Amino acid sequence: MNNYKLFVVSLLLMSPSLFAEDGKFYIGASGGKADIETGVSGTTGTANLDEDDTGWKVYGGYKWENNFGIEFNYADFGEASLSGNNGDTFVFAGDTYAFTANGVNIDLEGTTFGLGLTYSLPVIEDTFYIDAKVGAHRWDADMTVSADSAGSVSLSDDGTDPFYGLGLTYQITKEVAARVEFERYEFDEDDVDYASAGLTFSF
Repeated sequence: MNNYKLFVVSLLLMSPSLFAEDGKFYIGASGGKADIETGVSGTTGTANLDEDDTGWKVYGGYKWENNFGIEFNYADFGEASLSGNNGDTFVFAGDTYAFTANGVNIDLEGTTFGLGLTYSLPVIEDTFYIDAKVGAHRWDADMTVSADSAGSVSLSDDGTDPFYGLGLTYQITKEVAARVEFERYEFDEDDVDYASAGLTFSF
């Protein structure tokens, strides 16, 4: 079992008695910009690389009175794409590749389930917090390759890797808070950077 899976198992085995301490449950959702690192560079001709898209996330967790917490999330990072025509080239993993057909499109989509530990540092008590998190996530990546003169083919991959983030929370009311954050999710050798804003509801 790798370190990331061990981290997840350790969180899930935390004693239920911890939840008997004073604290609160919460749920929330956010939207923002996802920057999907594909490892592609050096495009020529009409080749076009787009690694930015709109992402969204839903999450829920529990925060103890000592400001530590545990949080689950599901995130969809949208899509990165590479397109080109016959003779265009691009560089990937140090090697140069050429398109051999017109109207080629390569689309990459990424989604993930995550589980992490959180800590909120109060700057203004009960009002303004600096947030930090670290955890592991189970990701899925789907790639579709199509061309004008042919059909399409789909490939998929998955794995478990770490993620971490920093953010700011402003407590609007006792039950509602606004959150902005920056997170980095590792996908094997590549990363997804997600900058977002959202609302959190406590109960």
